[in-house]
Amino acid sequence: MKDSDVRILKKIVSEIEYLESLLAEIDLGSFLADETIERASSMTTINVGELAKRLSKEFYAEHPGTELRFAAKTRDVYAHGYFTLSFETVYKTAVEDYPRLKLAVLEMIEEEEAARDALYEEELMEAIGDGRADIAAGRYVVGIESARERLRQLKNESSGDSE
Repeated sequence: MKDSDVRILKKIVSEIEYLESLLAEIDLGSFLADETIERASSMTTINVGELAKRLSKEFYAEHPGTELRFAAKTRDVYAHGYFTLSFETVYKTAVEDYPRLKLAVLEMIEEEEAARDALYEEELMEAIGDGRADIAAGRYVVGIESARERLRQLKNESSGDSE
């Protein structure tokens, strides 16, 4: 997954969390009685969809069944629906669909970060083996002693021993 996709996914989570905090104590009746909250919720939903549209083709190829495609389509309906927009639908999307979407997006982020960590760890161990620990993993510089200590920790974890 591209770095830009990870940043976009994190921003999507941020937008959904804003919407969750906005609607935390608000039922449908209160929502429909407050035009400011209706509009803020609609705009935030549009933001989520706009962000979903910016995800790469590669992202969608890796995640063909993601509900983010629906978020992008929802954005179009909300942005261009004008007088046909149903604020009941906005509320339902916000309180029923987006919490589920947020969990799915958080899972994607977590999986990507775990994959990257595993790759960095593999590169670190390879660099230690090659005697190049000072440039291990290409992302950070480690001293040879801390690299060796990390290797010892990994070997202990894999053998089931603990120090």
